[in-house]
Parts: sequence; C-alpha cells; structure tokens
Amino acid sequence: MTKEELKRYSAHSLRVWACVLLDEAGKSPEYIKKRLRWLGDSFRMYLRDTSIIQHQHVDALRAASQEVLNLIAALPADVIALWTLTDGTTDPYMSEYADEMD
Repeated sequence: MTKEELKRYSAHSLRVWACVLLDEAGKSPEYIKKRLRWLGDSFRMYLRDTSIIQHQHVDALRAASQEVLNLIAALPADVIALWTLTDGTTDPYMSEYADEMD
C-alpha cells in the first residue's frame, strides 16, 4: 500500500471495520462494545447488512421453516383435510372484533 492509500484510513475506520467483522462473526453487541472500547452504543450505526449477515439470516429462516413444515407433515391426514376445508372461510362473529385485533 502506498503512503497516500494509508492516509485514507484512520484508527476510527479500523475500529468500524473490526466492529463489522465481529458482528459477522456473531459476537454480541456487549462483546463488540467492550473489545473495541466503545463507551456508548454508537457502534451500532456502523453495523452493515453484509452478505455474511444475509446468509446467516436466510439459514436461520430456513431452519425455522423446515421445523414448521415437519410439524405440518406430521399432522394426521384428517386434521389437514379439515384445515383445507375451513381455510379461507370467515367467521360471522369475527367482524365485530376486527378493530380490536389491530
């Protein structure tokens, strides 16, 4: 790296980079704050939605979705048939509570 390129980076930018890497590694906010000696919670504004974070998110959703699908698949056939018969029908008494449910 040239001297000009090195001048582009400050101690602060290196702390921000470390903050993002620790977040990608799954470290807790308290850990990040302590290790990088942040006094407040301002470090949170530097956290990025990186591709690693996106993959972690998708993996977490995939696991949860698979659990739900496994539960549905384990239901007896008559329960599934009953659900498909009543799905989409409206309860005549639900309209009086609709405003309270929002």
